[in-house]
Amino acid sequence: SAEAKRGAKIFVGKGACVSCHSGPTFSDGKFHALAVPQAGPNAAATDLGRFQDVPGVLGSRYNTNSAYSDNTNTGKLTGLAQDPSQRGQFRTPTLRNIAKSGPYMHTGHMTTLEEVVTFYAAGGGDPGDAGITKDPLMKPFTVSGTDVADLVAFMKALDGAPITPALLQDTSKP
Repeated sequence: SAEAKRGAKIFVGKGACVSCHSGPTFSDGKFHALAVPQAGPNAAATDLGRFQDVPGVLGSRYNTNSAYSDNTNTGKLTGLAQDPSQRGQFRTPTLRNIAKSGPYMHTGHMTTLEEVVTFYAAGGGDPGDAGITKDPLMKPFTVSGTDVADLVAFMKALDGAPITPALLQDTSKP
């Protein structure tokens, strides 16, 4: 639609959403701290995301670098360590079928894509005294009501069948 096309221009332009939501899955697969408020009926008082999960992952029998492993297979966990910079970081989710996957954010307290767009346009949340260092990519940008509607129309246009594995392969490297 014309609205979705305008939304795509905002997505790559003044919204700079494409900085983290890129590629065929519209995710960089990385971890970012947005300072999402711990709000909603099911949200814990504090959720430090990746930071609090790293020790469990490192000690897991499924970690190829753990004491349980014969260390013959190294993988994505090589070099992983708990670091204070990880406080409040969560992995960038895909935007594929995002209109069907609410509620949004790790707390589930945002129920509409309009709320999510408004949150991002404000530059994310306030980290307060939780020891979170908000990602420097989180910068405020100005949006009108029409801009919000256009961004939502673009995200709704990302609904569809799953991407075939062949299209997810990196062909830039031999």
